[in-house]
Amino acid sequence: RSTLFPYTTLFRSRIAQLGLGARPIPRSKLTAERLAAALAQVVNDLEMLNRVRTISQRIQSEDGVGNAVHLTDAHIFSHNARI
Repeated sequence: RSTLFPYTTLFRSRIAQLGLGARPIPRSKLTAERLAAALAQVVNDLEMLNRVRTISQRIQSEDGVGNAVHLTDAHIFSHNARI
């Protein structure tokens, strides 16, 4: 369990749900064989690779910083308007 990054478990599960990666292996059940099988799945699954490429292109086309600035400004403006 990660204490520095508590959301990593959620992200790993979500990635698997979206078909973008292998299912997470709990640390207590991690073996070389399970890790090798998960890596083989990620490397050899062409449908997964296509999904990853599609989401990668979508993420690259986003203006994450611009959206964050816009949302921050909107939040500050709405907060100041109530004062």
